[in-house]
Amino acid sequence: KGLQRVLRATPTHTVNQESLPAAAPASPASATTLRFTTALRGLNVTVLPNHNLLKHPADASHGYTIMLNSISPEWECLPQHSGINKAIAKGCIEDGSTTAVNDALQQAIAQFAEANGAGPTYGDVLVTPTYGALRADGFTAIAHALGADCSDRGKRYRVPLFEPTAPPTLAAVF
Repeated sequence: KGLQRVLRATPTHTVNQESLPAAAPASPASATTLRFTTALRGLNVTVLPNHNLLKHPADASHGYTIMLNSISPEWECLPQHSGINKAIAKGCIEDGSTTAVNDALQQAIAQFAEANGAGPTYGDVLVTPTYGALRADGFTAIAHALGADCSDRGKRYRVPLFEPTAPPTLAAVF
């Protein structure tokens, strides 16, 4: 409960495809780290080929405890959904309840709306704790982010930078 935070994303820098470093082809056992910087901040993105994001990496230097969920535009995280959203929901089943993480997400949405005067939308991030097997495995929080993606579903907000073969799409592991 102490991990629930309401965040509003504020872009500080626009990255275009031409400014991105080219990632070298990686073998299944190697990781590629890209560094994105602005005048104020830096972000390292590590691509772990063939890694199951719901498990800890074999190389402890690539360890993490906070998961990134590519949330659905409906702002729900349930086992009947698809992709990483579904996998996270299934990993958070606790005491037979399939809605623990979604219940926390709905509380975070209400807090966000109260703080911002409207519900979350594209570019916003809500953080909830983990539950069930994910918590037992040492993962502590889930950052639910709604952003552009490269699917062909009509309800998605498409941005050319995030086409299926664009470098940022290939670098982001959801």
